[in-house]
Amino acid sequence: MFLVTFIGLILSAHAAPFVPKALYHFGSYEPLMKDVVARTVPEADWRQYIMGDETRFGQKIYRRGLYATSHPGFSSYFGDRLLEKEAVRAPWMIRIAVKDECRREEPLNLATLYWDPRVVRFLESLKDPEFPDVATLHSRCYYIDDETEEEVADFEMVTGIGTPTACEAMADKIFQALKPKIAVDSIWHQSWYIRDRSCIERIDGSPLSHLKWMTEIPGYWMEHPTPDYQRKWNYFQNSSIALILMRALIEAPVINDRLLNDIAGEAKNSDLSSPAAWVGAKTSWFPQVVQAWLADYRVCRDRRRLRDWKTNARAHYDLWLAAENAHELEKSIEARIGRSFCSE
Repeated sequence: MFLVTFIGLILSAHAAPFVPKALYHFGSYEPLMKDVVARTVPEADWRQYIMGDETRFGQKIYRRGLYATSHPGFSSYFGDRLLEKEAVRAPWMIRIAVKDECRREEPLNLATLYWDPRVVRFLESLKDPEFPDVATLHSRCYYIDDETEEEVADFEMVTGIGTPTACEAMADKIFQALKPKIAVDSIWHQSWYIRDRSCIERIDGSPLSHLKWMTEIPGYWMEHPTPDYQRKWNYFQNSSIALILMRALIEAPVINDRLLNDIAGEAKNSDLSSPAAWVGAKTSWFPQVVQAWLADYRVCRDRRRLRDWKTNARAHYDLWLAAENAHELEKSIEARIGRSFCSE
């Protein structure tokens, strides 16, 4: 018996983790840089903005946590949202290294609560007359969507708007009782939300790190899929990457030719959309503007005018963020193509 138990522990320790080691999260520059400096989410911010009542989208209790995806392309939409009309803010991204012990614990999944053994045991012990077992939970809180013919959970999945239903109240109880370290974001591709701050091994997102990620992460400059309902809304992805590149060039130390060449080579064939794609404008400018910025940076650096380049680039960056909407932002960026930031 001891041998069987020992072998079981060994196999468990080497089982494939449920969550990737690195996860990516997009948001506003200022709060995310606090995380970068602290190498984690400061405890006060965690209590207030991640797990408290002031979450970014006003989530109910069972949806609260630090959201992140396995690839930047899957979560860049949340950077692009910062460029929406009357809400233009500086986008940024962080990379979250997840502790191995949290990766090995199976995340709780709202879409499949009714077959999770932990939920089975919890409902059996709770003895709630409304939800005496998982069969009742399944029949009352899940239904077949007429359009997709797929089973979906009858829970508010995005914001906390509206009075909690009985199903949502039970979901809150389940999450509060089981205290999952990480949960699956079942409505988004390759997405999870961290609910236990101690699962964060470290957070990175320095300007130099961003520039390196642009060459190291496969498919960084390419489009990635979003859920069907996002495509119906005509949202496009990674339009925030241009602004992140510019901010990183402004704030990083002097960039050598090798890194500049690597970024240019990766971005050359980019199929990313521009912010103006949201209003039906042409999107072909994206690779050209990136190449123009990189070439101008190199010329000004070699002419020992890099300080001027950074000063003027930052002034225009701030003007772009003051645009009324994404379309105006793109027009301002496009107007700069072919003009040097160190010749003003």
